[in-house]
Amino acid sequence: MPSLWETLQISFGTTSSNWTPSQANMMRQAQRWHGRRLLMIGLLLLCTTLGAVAWQREYRLSQRQRMADALGDQLLVAEIDRVIPVLNDMAATRELWTARMRTLAAQSDAAASDRLRAELALVTHAPQRTADILKLCREVDPATLHVARNWLAKSARPTATALWELANLPDQSGAARLRLAALLAEFDPQANESWPLLATSVAGTLVHDANVDAMAWAGLLMPIHERLSPALAVEFLKNSATSTPRLNAAQLLSRLGSTEVLCRLLPEADVVQFSWLLHPLMKDRESAVAFLGPLLAEKPPATSIDDRLKLVARQRTAAVAIVLLGHEELVWPLLSGSADPSLRTELMLTMRSFGVSVEALLRGEEAVPDPVIRQAIWQSLVGTGIELSAAEKDEVSRRIQSRWPQVTHQAERAGMAWLARKSGLSKLLNEAASRTPPAGSDWSVNSQGQEFLEIRGPVEFLMGSPDNEPRRDGNERQHRRRIDRSFAVGVHEVTSEQFRRYQPGFSFDPNICVTPDCPASFVSWLDCAKYCRWLSEQEKIPEDQMCFPPLDQIRLEMDLPANQLSRTGYRLPTEAEWEYFARGGSVATRYFFGEDERHLSEFGWWLNNSEDRTWPVGLLRPNAFGLFDVEGNLHEWVLPARQDYPISDLPSGTVDDSLPVLKASTFMFRGATYRSHGRPFRVAFRQFFDSDGRYSFLGFRLVRTVSSK
Repeated sequence: MPSLWETLQISFGTTSSNWTPSQANMMRQAQRWHGRRLLMIGLLLLCTTLGAVAWQREYRLSQRQRMADALGDQLLVAEIDRVIPVLNDMAATRELWTARMRTLAAQSDAAASDRLRAELALVTHAPQRTADILKLCREVDPATLHVARNWLAKSARPTATALWELANLPDQSGAARLRLAALLAEFDPQANESWPLLATSVAGTLVHDANVDAMAWAGLLMPIHERLSPALAVEFLKNSATSTPRLNAAQLLSRLGSTEVLCRLLPEADVVQFSWLLHPLMKDRESAVAFLGPLLAEKPPATSIDDRLKLVARQRTAAVAIVLLGHEELVWPLLSGSADPSLRTELMLTMRSFGVSVEALLRGEEAVPDPVIRQAIWQSLVGTGIELSAAEKDEVSRRIQSRWPQVTHQAERAGMAWLARKSGLSKLLNEAASRTPPAGSDWSVNSQGQEFLEIRGPVEFLMGSPDNEPRRDGNERQHRRRIDRSFAVGVHEVTSEQFRRYQPGFSFDPNICVTPDCPASFVSWLDCAKYCRWLSEQEKIPEDQMCFPPLDQIRLEMDLPANQLSRTGYRLPTEAEWEYFARGGSVATRYFFGEDERHLSEFGWWLNNSEDRTWPVGLLRPNAFGLFDVEGNLHEWVLPARQDYPISDLPSGTVDDSLPVLKASTFMFRGATYRSHGRPFRVAFRQFFDSDGRYSFLGFRLVRTVSSK
């Protein structure tokens, strides 16, 4: 039998009519045989092809199903920021995961976040499921809600009506309303009569709910910051000054508050809250300064001291903010001398705590000419609980060394001296010190090394205390007093070491006077008078200028010269002189540094900080004139015997400071002592003894009249 190829050649290459019968029979047999084989092969190929096509289709379908399952799994476990990309990828296999997602969305016991992800997958082709998404959004975290909000904005925006219906449900929790507000911030941020009530609820939840990540929600609520800001301001003000809710409100307002709202709240902030509220104002400095500036000029209320101190605290915080906003030139004048130094003191003690840098303060010290302001700036470099760093100390050391020999005003010298001693830099002053003041100086140094401030007269001031001053005595009637002379006053109280130069064997209690630079105590009025005479002799004061007779004639019955206050010898101050220089320019406050009793320990040694002993002179802050320890450490003897203040206004309205005849029965002293409570720190406080006895709490400060020539 011919092969298939031979059969095809014979069939198409020869004429069948020429075949013999045997050939024709052979060809028929071959054609049938090869035809059946070809048919079988064709059928086999067809079946194989159909099988392959079916297998490929089935394979592709299984691959898509696996992909759909994998994307479904990924949707449920993906990090929240990957959810939207996964949802986008799932669009191609929607018909394969729809049933699974519907089943998951219907499972009430499934996690809300899983159900929400399932609903987000379904909502693109089933917008009616938006209502279910909104309900689930009431339980999710900020990141999840942010994703849900973005997906809804792209695929199925909910109506504002549906959102407000949910938000206004009476049984809706604060946490749920917070989440609905975050949705409304995207879908209905415009003015709506329902916003004030919802904003109040949201602000309360953000501030008080410890389970709420308030700052995470703040970003979602930014579109409605104008709605939330007033409610957060109310929360800030109604909570106690140092409470956690108040801090939470400050943090939220740093993101959501307008410049106007932040400036209104900033003066009420403590140090921590202040940093949060100030930071956003750095982007709108000029507007912020315009809002804060008028507060600095506000006058203290004529009401209670507490109300006055509240205003001072607000002004202090506003002033610090203005410095940090780059307009310190508006603040330095607040550090000048004034009738009420409360604000000056607050700024000195707290500017560093609120973040004012050493560099900014030193720029101010260079820029202002007023020595009282410069004194305050030097003191501000070290605030309450704030010290200089090593680098800052190096810069201050360099500045002090270069400036100290040229300083002409005692006010500034005192600020520098206090800072140097406080920061361990006193050696610099000793090395640079000079007994010869620069031309035009108001300070001097005598042969004993005692420093003096010259006060040029005549001066007039309000002496005594007003009727409404707390804890005043009846013998302090306020009146105008005139001192018609110039006089020099000791910068420090006389120390035990200085007193022993006059009387080497004088006994000081070592438990009270611990070191030689502590003030001389246990000195009687007559001891002080004798020291003044001795010192005048050492300084070669002419006899006709001596304020006391020779040492052997100083006794209680001695005669004092009628013109004693015109003589230039050393003496004790009059009451008026003492009160004038102790006030340091203040008039309207109980203490020379202001009204706040909390600052007593910054300026004087008293019951709360003295450890029942005296301390070296000059350790604590000076007054605005540059005098140290005018309150605290020791009471100070004054010159006249007890003298009553006028009981009615004189026609002239002013009382001249004159010296009455010395009476042996009564001796006056002024100021507070290391054993005092707060009351004697009032500058107007007067005390007297019926003798000139020696006590551990009594010392003295020198004064001498300055020639008018």
